[in-house]
Amino acid sequence: MQNALRTLVGLSFFSGAVLWLCPEGGARRALKLFCTAALAAAVLAPIREIDYDLLSLEQARFSSAEAEITSRAAETKDSLTKMLLQDNCENYITDRGRELGLTIHTAAVELRLDADGEWLPWSADITADGDETQIQELCKLTADELGIPAERQVWRIHE
Repeated sequence: MQNALRTLVGLSFFSGAVLWLCPEGGARRALKLFCTAALAAAVLAPIREIDYDLLSLEQARFSSAEAEITSRAAETKDSLTKMLLQDNCENYITDRGRELGLTIHTAAVELRLDADGEWLPWSADITADGDETQIQELCKLTADELGIPAERQVWRIHE
């Protein structure tokens, strides 16, 4: 590439000098046309030297990098989606518990993938203070709103 650039610069200087020395008239017009054609040929010459094997190799490398980046992005999206859903479910349990008069110490929700590849709440482990009717009400809300049946809810009454 440097060689092609040197050739182009040298040819430009040579063309400029020749045109400067050439008198006005038909000869100068013909020389301008010749110099333009020579410069165009110098610009296009490196295209003949393109290494198509190297180009194919680089294209394959970029395709591989693209596939890896896409895969990582999908994994990151899946992980962030899971974390956000889990956090939202835990906050829901905590907020509804407070609304019912319970003191929620911990609320941990386990998520599992369904048949369609979507994360769904599977089970809950809740540590709380409060009376039995408040706990039963939150248990029912958790089952109805989050889809976690009472059998998969573990309640720890904190004393």
